[in-house]
Amino acid sequence: MRTRERALPKPEISKPKASSKKDAPPKPPAPEYRRPMLHSGNYPDAPRDAGVFGPVGLLGAIGRWARRTQEMGRGKAVLDSLAGQPMLLISYEQISQVRFDHHTTRLALEHDLTKIVDSLYLGTTLYSELESASTPFGKPAFKTFCLMAGRFLQSFNSAAFIDFMASRAEYATEIAPLFTEYFRHMDKDIVQSASELGRWLNRTAYFAAKSEAEEFPLKRESPKSSKSRKRRPKF
Repeated sequence: MRTRERALPKPEISKPKASSKKDAPPKPPAPEYRRPMLHSGNYPDAPRDAGVFGPVGLLGAIGRWARRTQEMGRGKAVLDSLAGQPMLLISYEQISQVRFDHHTTRLALEHDLTKIVDSLYLGTTLYSELESASTPFGKPAFKTFCLMAGRFLQSFNSAAFIDFMASRAEYATEIAPLFTEYFRHMDKDIVQSASELGRWLNRTAYFAAKSEAEEFPLKRESPKSSKSRKRRPKF
């Protein structure tokens, strides 16, 4: 007599339970300095336009790092070694050489040169672009202004200053240390008098424009009010 063999039941394999989020190891903190995008340069706090302000932006980044980490001695040693010395810039297109003046290194150490460069690029309004609603970035006039500003920040000589001031523009208040540093070799009383004269001219122009606007207001009638207004018929 034959009996059919019964199949043995498969052993139950217990699946490992998914670990909860509480049991997961904590993530390491994000690093303070991250590698920026390639179009923004290859160092922290790089300028918006690395092609024009890249060399000057590097000095500003060194000064900002020295203040942030309280390593003023090391930052001053590096910046002093760059003043008056040629520096080679190697890019995909060419190899160029720049030289920085001691005024630029002083701005990087004693002031925020990075903020000055960003204000020149983002906070400057050319008079030729006042009536334009589009952004000035990429336009020939603004490119020329940025080129002259970058040259002036590097050399700090009178010829570069004249080319920089050739573009009529309104600047942000953050670039005031730039002019103060340039006029450092002049008499302080003369610089102070010129500054007060400029403030007086600005105030006078403001109040003159304000009184003219109040005397001749612009009367604009909305299209809804003109359509809703109807004349009564005469009998």
